[in-house]
Amino acid sequence: MKRSIFLICVLALFTGNASAAIKQGDYDYDFNFRWSSESGTTSASDREIFEIGFGLSKQVTRRIQLGIAVGHEERELGTTTDDDVNFFDLKLRYFVLPDATYMPYVGGIYRWYDRDLTIGAAKTDKSDKATGFLLGVRREITKHNDIYLEFQHLNFGSDWPVGNFDDANKVLIGLVHQIR
Repeated sequence: MKRSIFLICVLALFTGNASAAIKQGDYDYDFNFRWSSESGTTSASDREIFEIGFGLSKQVTRRIQLGIAVGHEERELGTTTDDDVNFFDLKLRYFVLPDATYMPYVGGIYRWYDRDLTIGAAKTDKSDKATGFLLGVRREITKHNDIYLEFQHLNFGSDWPVGNFDDANKVLIGLVHQIR
């Protein structure tokens, strides 16, 4: 069953005929999974994280899309350490070829974090911000549904997480449902 779902997603991305899927005034609801790699400083090793997110975007022009997203990431860093993060994003996307079958885009992201870190009996709650850029490609799979692949590079503020990580690279795969 899992192989079948994976094969259907791969085939949907690389087969079929797609028309222009982006129109001014469209609203997009998206659901995505993320894999992240955070770069540690000299005092911390790199780490990998799995995340889940939801978003809402509006196509303000044929090429420009504004959006918001929320998400959650949870890290198991050992038997006595638990790290939970909730985030809120503001995104700007610019579609380079909005009429192509594969619609590439570039953009920027501004993210707010709320982080709960538990190490043994000690608990820490911190908030921080991050800025970054994104690159992606989107493809129509049905009249109102698209699939996308997106890369994000984020630069963390001074409190994320407790100064041990400088930046993160994230890869998202997601589904978009359009309301016209």
